[in-house]
Amino acid sequence: MKARTRKTSARPVKNQSVSRKVQTALEEKPFLLEALAQGYANLSEAARQMQKQTGGSAEAVRAAIKRYADSKMQKQRLEERQVLGLLRRSTLTLSSKIGMMVIQRTPVTEAKAAHLLVKARAWAKGPSGMSLAVDDEHWDELNHLFGPAEIIASYRDLVALTLVSPPGIVSSPGFVAIVTSRLAREGVNLREFWSAYNDTVMLFDKADAVKAYNLLSNLT
Repeated sequence: MKARTRKTSARPVKNQSVSRKVQTALEEKPFLLEALAQGYANLSEAARQMQKQTGGSAEAVRAAIKRYADSKMQKQRLEERQVLGLLRRSTLTLSSKIGMMVIQRTPVTEAKAAHLLVKARAWAKGPSGMSLAVDDEHWDELNHLFGPAEIIASYRDLVALTLVSPPGIVSSPGFVAIVTSRLAREGVNLREFWSAYNDTVMLFDKADAVKAYNLLSNLT
């Protein structure tokens, strides 16, 4: 005789679950969350479109969106005030005639690059590649170290903007987001970005450098 299995119907998920689903949906669409938090998006329309996804009533979804967007905006404003306060106590310097080379990372290329690191303006290593930025006077030395097969990309005539900030910048969330988002909103392309404790080095093409300098100067 076969055992019968009892079918149980799941209870409808109420407010807390709807709030969680709304939060997840908004985190998957940060552009929408930002627009809602800033008041650029229509709250009722966002709730209507999110109803099917969350399974809640229009009122519950709308309330959850507003609650989460408001709390996110409050937190963002607090973080931004802290970061902007530190940026105002930072110094910004500009250096031109910088070259950057991206090299395949192997034991051979690491050994070749080792003695030049002390002359590098900035450098970083990833799992498969290394980036070295040097002043123009060291470019020929860098270029002669590596063969064409070892070089992934190389750039000349870049401009470096260096931010030296108070130590508190290291433990302040949102620093990189604020700086890079301001640059992105103005259409400024950031070629490379390095940080070492409270020193931040950014590389730009010459065409973007003046705009970036003026923008960052207003923050410091």
